[in-house]
Amino acid sequence: MNLGVYLEKKKGRAVNKIGKNKTIRECVDMLNEKKVGALIVTDDSGNVEGIISGKDVLIKGLPILDKSLSEIMTPKSKMITSDTSENIIDVMKKINDNRIRHMPVVDKGEIIGIVSIGDVIKELLDINIAENEQLKRYIHSQY
Repeated sequence: MNLGVYLEKKKGRAVNKIGKNKTIRECVDMLNEKKVGALIVTDDSGNVEGIISGKDVLIKGLPILDKSLSEIMTPKSKMITSDTSENIIDVMKKINDNRIRHMPVVDKGEIIGIVSIGDVIKELLDINIAENEQLKRYIHSQY
């Protein structure tokens, strides 16, 4: 299954954003409020500047809570993204190889969603369970 189909059928296209001039404290509040693990960071015009995750905040520690997001976010130039046409297995490899937990999904240069490592693992598990059931039915059939 490719990411475009996955977003349409299962995950949805919600992209939670936060302004780059917000504080890390405000970011933590929004992560908790939205119950998400990462936010896309934008400038005042809504242009993507980068991504920030709860892990980024934890790595730096609590003394940074009143600093600006731009001080610890991953800038757009270093963001790892996937295209909607990419296969979910390739996305898992990219997440694993880059040691990240959240990946923006891009379509024609625009971020249309975010997938987490948990989303990808669940989808791969669902695919494996479905294939397993098909094989069991085939083995126990009269063919």
